[in-house]
Amino acid sequence: MRRVGPDVQADLLIYFNGDASHDEIDAFHKAVLSKPDPEGRGYDLAPGIGMLLAIGPVEGHKGYAITFFPNATRDQREELMRAVRQSRVVYKILEKKAPDSVHTLR
Repeated sequence: MRRVGPDVQADLLIYFNGDASHDEIDAFHKAVLSKPDPEGRGYDLAPGIGMLLAIGPVEGHKGYAITFFPNATRDQREELMRAVRQSRVVYKILEKKAPDSVHTLR
């Protein structure tokens, strides 16, 4: 069992533009961080993602903490990073940090 929470190091911290709307963040979640359930029951996390945690804002930027499964492939990680970097709603990406340790995004 793996610990989760704002005090636990995540693989990625994704912070959104300060003016990103709830709908834009939701669309990012559905298009990048998840995929439709094959049986039409909502969404499943994208391949390789083991945990997704909404994190409190830093300097007005809402965010997500992501932890990959230990067996996530390099391709799965790289594909996710590529999609995150291409998103117009993403402000900043941090790696290997606990959300509680981030106090500034500058």
